[in-house]
Amino acid sequence: MAHEQEGLTIEQLAQALTVTRRAIRFWVQRGVLPKPGFRGRGTRYSPSSVARIHAMRALQRQGLTLSEIRHRLDNATPDEIERLAASVAPAPAAPEPEPIAALHAEQWQRLLLLPGLELHLRRGSPAVIVDIANQIARHYAASFPTQAS
Repeated sequence: MAHEQEGLTIEQLAQALTVTRRAIRFWVQRGVLPKPGFRGRGTRYSPSSVARIHAMRALQRQGLTLSEIRHRLDNATPDEIERLAASVAPAPAAPEPEPIAALHAEQWQRLLLLPGLELHLRRGSPAVIVDIANQIARHYAASFPTQAS
């Protein structure tokens, strides 16, 4: 079908704009973003939706409400929407993750105090810390003998 080949899926639109699908649906519901021509599994949003959302963000930064933004965008020409959209800087790229080799792995010991309550103790902790952790564990074991394990 032709409508399935044109435009962006809601997932593609959300990813391109770093927003949630829920936000896109909200903007459609509020009339800020036009309803897609086809609804259902093959729903596609026009490429102009990207510019319209960027323009909406520019107007939000100016302090306009969604109702004011909808009115302004509904009365704007495509060129005006493009100019507004261009005024919004693209979102910064996510920082590169640290290489796994550079990460420092720590080992922890988990002490179950009660169901749903744990105490975590870093392996290699000083003896005084280990003693405190053991005292806490013994306290809970004594206070709740039928629940401690």
